[in-house]
Amino acid sequence: MQTATSIKDALLNIDSITILQLSRQYLKELPASIGKLKNINLLNLWLNNLTELPAEIAQLEKLMTIDISNNNFASFPEVLFSESLQHLKNINARFLQLNDVPAQIGTLQQLEYLDLTGNKLKVLPQEIGNLSQLTTLRLNQNSLTTIPDTLIKCKKLKVLHIQSNPILSREEIQSRVPETCVIVF
Repeated sequence: MQTATSIKDALLNIDSITILQLSRQYLKELPASIGKLKNINLLNLWLNNLTELPAEIAQLEKLMTIDISNNNFASFPEVLFSESLQHLKNINARFLQLNDVPAQIGTLQQLEYLDLTGNKLKVLPQEIGNLSQLTTLRLNQNSLTTIPDTLIKCKKLKVLHIQSNPILSREEIQSRVPETCVIVF
C-alpha cells in the first residue's frame, strides 16, 4: 500500500499508489488524469475548494473510500453513483451545505459508512433504505425533523448519529431503524 500526496507524485507511481491524500491543498478542480490511477482505493479530498468531481472519478474502479468533506459542492456529486463505483464502502460528505441527497444513493449497495454531518438536509430519500450493508449513518447538524421509515430495512445499521437536528421523538426514530441500532441523540 503506497500513499501519494499529489496527483503528480501519484502519476509517477501509477501502478503502486493505492491511497491518494489530497486534503488541505485548496484545489479548485481535479485533473482528468486522476482517472489513470486505477489502483486507488482511498481518495481523500477533504478541505479543498472543489465544486465538482470530474467524470474520470468513475474510472477508479477499486475506490472503496472517498472523503469529499469541506468542499464547495452545490449538490451531491452524481459521478459517485456511476455503475463502476457501486462497490464504494465509505463516503464522507461532511460540511458541504447540501440541501438534499439524491435518490440514487440507494444504488450504492455495498455502502457501509455514510457521513452527512453539517449539511442543510431537511429530508432523506426513501431509497436510503436500500443500503443493505450500511452499518453507520452520521446525520449530525442538519435540519432533519424525521428519518425515512425505510431505514428499518437497513438490517446491518448499528449506529445512527442524529445530534443537533430538530428531530421528533426518540420513540419515533427508534421505530424507523432496526432494533439493534444505537441512536446517538
